[in-house]
Amino acid sequence: MRDANTSTSTSTWNQISAFTQPSKNTTDAVHGLSDIWNNGSSGDYKSPALALGKELVSTFAAELDAPAPLMRATKDPKRRPISLLYVHNYKGSRLADDIVNHVGRELDADVIHLNAAKLAKIVAPYLGSTLYFGRGNMSMLGYSAAQANGRSAYKTDSNSGGDDDIVLRGMSVMKFLQPTDDRATWDDLKLTHIVKEIANAANTKRKADNGSTSKPERTIIHIHNYVELAMTQEGTSIINRLRTIADRRWQDGSKIIIVGSVSNDASASTQWHAKVKELSEQDCYPIVTSVKPDVLPELQQWQRVDYLHDNLLNIEWMLECLRAEHTTVNLLSGDDGVKTNSSVQELATTLSGSICSNHWIYRLVTQAIGLHRGNDGPLDILTLAEALEHMKRVDQARASILGVGSTPSYKSLTASKPATASMLDDLISLGHAPSDTSSSTRKNPKDMNLDDEEKKLLSGLVNVEDIQTTFDEVIAPPEVRESLVSLTTLSLRHPKAFSYGVLARERIHGALLYGPPGTGKTLMAKALAKGSGANMLEISAASINDMWVGNSEKNVRAVFSLARKMSPMVVFLDEADALLGARGRQPNRGGYRETINQFLREWDGLSNSLNTQQVFILVSTNRPQDMDEAVLRRLPRRILVDLPLKDARLAILQSLLRGEALDDSVSMDKLATETELYSGSDLKSLAVAAAMEAVKEQLATRDTQAAASADVGGSADHELQEKRVLTRRHFDKALKDITASISEDMQSLKALRKFDAQYGDARRKKKKSHMGFEVAPPTVSSEEVRVRNK
Repeated sequence: MRDANTSTSTSTWNQISAFTQPSKNTTDAVHGLSDIWNNGSSGDYKSPALALGKELVSTFAAELDAPAPLMRATKDPKRRPISLLYVHNYKGSRLADDIVNHVGRELDADVIHLNAAKLAKIVAPYLGSTLYFGRGNMSMLGYSAAQANGRSAYKTDSNSGGDDDIVLRGMSVMKFLQPTDDRATWDDLKLTHIVKEIANAANTKRKADNGSTSKPERTIIHIHNYVELAMTQEGTSIINRLRTIADRRWQDGSKIIIVGSVSNDASASTQWHAKVKELSEQDCYPIVTSVKPDVLPELQQWQRVDYLHDNLLNIEWMLECLRAEHTTVNLLSGDDGVKTNSSVQELATTLSGSICSNHWIYRLVTQAIGLHRGNDGPLDILTLAEALEHMKRVDQARASILGVGSTPSYKSLTASKPATASMLDDLISLGHAPSDTSSSTRKNPKDMNLDDEEKKLLSGLVNVEDIQTTFDEVIAPPEVRESLVSLTTLSLRHPKAFSYGVLARERIHGALLYGPPGTGKTLMAKALAKGSGANMLEISAASINDMWVGNSEKNVRAVFSLARKMSPMVVFLDEADALLGARGRQPNRGGYRETINQFLREWDGLSNSLNTQQVFILVSTNRPQDMDEAVLRRLPRRILVDLPLKDARLAILQSLLRGEALDDSVSMDKLATETELYSGSDLKSLAVAAAMEAVKEQLATRDTQAAASADVGGSADHELQEKRVLTRRHFDKALKDITASISEDMQSLKALRKFDAQYGDARRKKKKSHMGFEVAPPTVSSEEVRVRNK
């Protein structure tokens, strides 16, 4: 792959540099990277793109020319580090391939391009595994990489792990402890042999072309999907062997290096980012480049072409497995009639949306082979397009018969489904094509790369469109509503005011709702999420605490990472005293302290600050006095949701009883007076009890009338009144059954008053009375309150 043509080299760099920048914050104009070798002075690469190109060429040249050590380590072999090219905001392989290709031309080096799909197709058949026969982890390596970096439409159900996951881990451990048999040793030797052949591919090709390998070799082995491969056991095994072979050849005098590359965007999973960090801390040197925002539409077209190319390669491999003959399917070949065929265009659209699953590829290929039976011509793209049309008709017929899978969309198996149809939906979805989700602008968690902990929290995710409660339905003092609205929606309504000064750097990210039980704190949280237009994630101690050491901290981290990915988000923590209680009250529970510490770090940590995120933490509790002081510090706005007074109780009763027919004997004002100390929840129970009492009375009247009619030989069928009427006696009975859940002398109510006096608004509003003449209130200086006085 050597090319000494300067004009070709210049053109290539100009094309590549037009799409890249070294970091996401770069605003300088990007110039042609070909100037790097036309002018070698140090001032020629002040442009960010030129600096990136210079760094790549310099790094690869230094690694190729690095001398091998004089003595070789035998007992504890060492390895050279790997340069890892990270292309941000692009998921395909084309951009990384082009960049490494050009560097190889500039350094007069052969380039061997590898990725997960290519390695699977080369290595797996040599070990006796294909996509059809003996399908295993090695043959599915390409699909595993696609799932890891979010290119696949298929997502496994991580929530169904549980005990099964523990059993599988135990099986892998037992397998590791068992002695290796001859077959395993033979497969290991075969894997080493095929990896050697891959590393020697450039010499083999040159010898076949020229008949000699006397020309000095300079080889760059480029491994795309490096991080995704390192996340699997099979990929790690291949990488380790390639590095060992390359290092041995380097020690023998050859100029050979391995270069890794990855392509991903901001939606990458936490596990993927954790693996990148782990590799960079071990023996990888990351070189980050980011796609310019103004060329994203064009690069998205490149990305669709990458999807199309990879899916066609998988289709060709499946055809070879099922037909035992080499097959090439070229979508761009043929006459204009083939290219403009509507079925072919639909197939191209389907294949360019994401990496299709192995189940769907198998279904498409088997249908195409069946439709091609009896035809003498080659199985071409028209046959595949006809197979897709046939699959659509089958999907429609299945939907009309079974009532499930009515839309031919590739649904994630982690989505919630009715219990009666869940198994059918799971099986049907395996053979469905990816759906176009671009019509919805709201972030869909099914389209994100979420790790296991984040997926477990999705059960508490409430979409803002599903919330029906608004602030108009919440009966609360005006100052409470105003405080909540200003904390969340003010920045959305007036973004310009938050673009400078302290508001551009800092935010208030949390509020505490405290008060007696049943006063509407949860209702306010829903209204807050609805009014701000944000999604709502409801968590509790049950969703965070875990029996395994360290898992609780992982769950806490998942809460904040999921909130950042789906921002704007309101994270609602109900009954927070159970999770964020004072650490001093549990001195012997180390895991409990670590969970709170992790919560505090994520909330207001150095590296995970929420200042630039649209994430709001809303905490609710009936026992704020039990909460940790560090948590209270992060909740500067503490809002008391108190018991409703008479006017508020009247408004609540009128809201609850709207739509009910009330008798003239019912006085709402009198009911509001008689329900002293009733919370909003108590009033709701009172209204429900009165309505049920009316229904019971209606049933009793109907039964009495039916019995009387039966005695005189009449009809025993009597219907209830068209609409029940609530009378005073119904409410009298309800008042006897439903009493206030709060009493004046409750210890918890006294503790709430004390907390409100110390930390709440009452501290600022309360005035102390003095004996004798009124004098100016004494002032308390900071010196008197400080922990350590001077």
